[in-house]
Amino acid sequence: MRALIVHFRSAPARGSQKRVNVDPLDSAGTDGVSLEIAKRQALLEAMGYQVAICSAYDWADFPIPALEFDREEVARMVRNLFGPGVIDFASEAELRGAFDISRLELKQQFGKVFEDFAPNLLFVHNVLSLPVHPVATVSLTELLRETQLPCAAIHHDILSEGAYKFPPTCDFAKSILEGYYPPRMPNLRHWTINTRNKRGLGEKGVDAEVIHDTMDFDQRLDPGERLRIRARLRAKYGIEAHDVVLFAGARIVPNKQTELAGHL
Repeated sequence: MRALIVHFRSAPARGSQKRVNVDPLDSAGTDGVSLEIAKRQALLEAMGYQVAICSAYDWADFPIPALEFDREEVARMVRNLFGPGVIDFASEAELRGAFDISRLELKQQFGKVFEDFAPNLLFVHNVLSLPVHPVATVSLTELLRETQLPCAAIHHDILSEGAYKFPPTCDFAKSILEGYYPPRMPNLRHWTINTRNKRGLGEKGVDAEVIHDTMDFDQRLDPGERLRIRARLRAKYGIEAHDVVLFAGARIVPNKQTELAGHL
């Protein structure tokens, strides 16, 4: 049995600036979505699956650079679909034409991956839940409808989270929001990472199972390595021997509400 995982890292903060000095081999691999994908791959392989990963990055079994949402081409599409108005195209029709060209190109690349690997099962992380790369969402959804490949869609970030605002600029943008976030298909099962997201998806008529993010507590560093890491952190951040350190294991973005940790 073959399982294909479509890797899509955690969504950026709304309106965040383009990342710079990104190591393409790292793929922002310490974000929550990437960490969960690594664990899912290990579990599937332990169950006997042959697992391949499709990602924007060169380390993937099937790299598709166009999947990266931190590119001007994608940002241009997003700002014209969602925001104050269509600003880089003469009309909604021109916007739709450009969208369709990109959609067909990416759909063809996805199709080549499906053909070459011939998966029995697909796992899609975050591509179908938040419109940070609408072309990727629509092209992948179309392929799933056509192939009827069994798919588990894992939604880490969803539209009902307060940090994400995507006001449609036109009827075409509205149709994308309503039809694809998330899509509904008989071959598609929905999972999400917490009960808040489950409620938010339920309000859209989507029944999602909760699959919590997890940690493997049996994975431990040896004592010497732990001491070296502690020493480096103390030196780097000026932590004295009797200082109390509060650790919040999350990115500081609005939807995480990390600032509340200090009050708990």
